[in-house]
Amino acid sequence: RRRCRAMGLVTTAAGAGVGFSMIMMCNALRRVAYFKRPWEHVIMACLGASFANYWTRVDLWLNDRLKLEMAYYMEKNKDVLDPTYKEVLGDAYNGFFDMMKGKSADK
Repeated sequence: RRRCRAMGLVTTAAGAGVGFSMIMMCNALRRVAYFKRPWEHVIMACLGASFANYWTRVDLWLNDRLKLEMAYYMEKNKDVLDPTYKEVLGDAYNGFFDMMKGKSADK
């Protein structure tokens, strides 16, 4: 949640820039004045900014959901697939399950 707030200004500016650039490119391709309909630039900049912020929120939600699912399935199959996990993870095996639960692997 905190990372989403910190990236808010950068995400908004990038999304607005993409939306604004898109309408500029469309006007250039149509060979009309760049600012023929200035309200389109405002609308596209706002849409681009809102889409970029939405994308950031969805990305953070999906990352959190993936971590939850991974932790659930790793814990569920820990006893069943222990030899496979030890082979794949090697030396990191002991700290991996603690890390998935949010505990420090250093302890």
